[in-house]
Amino acid sequence: MSANPPEQLIRQVVRGEKPIESLGTLGVQISHVAGVCRIDGSGTTVAKPSLEDVAVGIINCARSDASQCREWAAVILAASAVIDLACLEASEEGASLLEVLWDAAQSGVIKARDVTLARTLAPASST
Repeated sequence: MSANPPEQLIRQVVRGEKPIESLGTLGVQISHVAGVCRIDGSGTTVAKPSLEDVAVGIINCARSDASQCREWAAVILAASAVIDLACLEASEEGASLLEVLWDAAQSGVIKARDVTLARTLAPASST
């Protein structure tokens, strides 16, 4: 079964294929207050990106500058109103990707070993 258009857009943002500002078309407002990423407005659509979606996003994020990488990771973590990352908690690899997201949200850097991990989890066509 294919994803509906809002869910597809959210997954594209998670994969780093669309800018995070694209979430605005779903009523999601992103702001930064005192260094904290805030997400306002819950959409009616909640996407459940796969482990592979997040891995592709990490690979794409690693190619960005630190500021963009930091913002992408912070939004992915903070947007629980539209992005359900529960699938990551179900496996050791997923938990490792969550740690990568938290590190990137803080530092804006994705380490080479984390990119290697993401490549092992991403579809071959994405690496």
